[in-house]
Amino acid sequence: MAPGCAHEVERDHIRRLHHHGDPLDTQGRLDLDALGPMMAFYRDAGCDGVTLLGVMGEAPKMSSGETRALLTEAVRYAGHMTVLVGLGAMGVAPFCEASKALVDLGAHGVMVNAPATLKTDADGVSYFTQVGQGLGDIPFVLQDFPVATGVHLPSETLKVVGETCENLMMLKLEDWPSWSKITHLRARADKGEIRRLSILSGFGALYLPEDLMCGSDGAMTGFSFPEMLRAVCDLAAQDAHERMYDVFDAFAPLVRMEMSLTTGLAVRKYILHRRGVLPTPTLRAPGAALTPDDRSRVDRLLARLEQRCDAIGFDVQLVAPLAERAQTTSFNREELQ
Repeated sequence: MAPGCAHEVERDHIRRLHHHGDPLDTQGRLDLDALGPMMAFYRDAGCDGVTLLGVMGEAPKMSSGETRALLTEAVRYAGHMTVLVGLGAMGVAPFCEASKALVDLGAHGVMVNAPATLKTDADGVSYFTQVGQGLGDIPFVLQDFPVATGVHLPSETLKVVGETCENLMMLKLEDWPSWSKITHLRARADKGEIRRLSILSGFGALYLPEDLMCGSDGAMTGFSFPEMLRAVCDLAAQDAHERMYDVFDAFAPLVRMEMSLTTGLAVRKYILHRRGVLPTPTLRAPGAALTPDDRSRVDRLLARLEQRCDAIGFDVQLVAPLAERAQTTSFNREELQ
């Protein structure tokens, strides 16, 4: 990590980061050849960065070798996009050791969430402060995801960690919902009582419009149409709230379907495959594959989405064969190397 990198990333308040699906072939093997075009897709969709190995993807099913290979290729083709890596929750020493190894491979920062062992607010402050100190100048994102971790982090804990750890560059808030936390932290920052951290919204974008109006900087979540995330964030910044809701409402049925705790990832990968972004919709076991009826339901929503986008004048390519995507993408290996 170059000197001063942590402060540079923080100052820019990176917005609209996006998780991406892990490309697998029909046998469930990591398809690195598909990674370049996929990274180009996210870049062309307006993403400022990607987050590898997020909570919802294939990360728990990958070997350490595959993780290194995925990161190396993603950094190679990231272009201007920031590349963050999710490491979940683990002990401070192994977390920091793994983080430093990933940064050596080119990651710009890492993401940490709360381990289930945290029982009190003081536990949270102690754990995340130790993580921040152990990382040195490596920037990190604190993911507040109580639905997944079972740990509730109050605004005061987030405030203390932010004041203690200069390398905390971002909060990813995905409480159910996070409006009160966003509002509280923004009010304190506006009064000059705390430093202003970048806040990005997760939870599948389920509450993205409201989060943005409360002061969130953008979205950091997986969704099969990142163009929608970008448009909603841009419209919120322009105070074009009615248009923002028009766009979001058109995609809301798919947002809801991708938030399924059982088939959500399968739905997302199926749509990304239909859009030509992923070579296959394959999931590694354990994972809930879609039935023919499930796919019919998704196809019905895609057809309705096309009608709705036409009605509101929102231009987005819904589906495309992979061969067509390969021909039309602006992906260029030499340009991104």
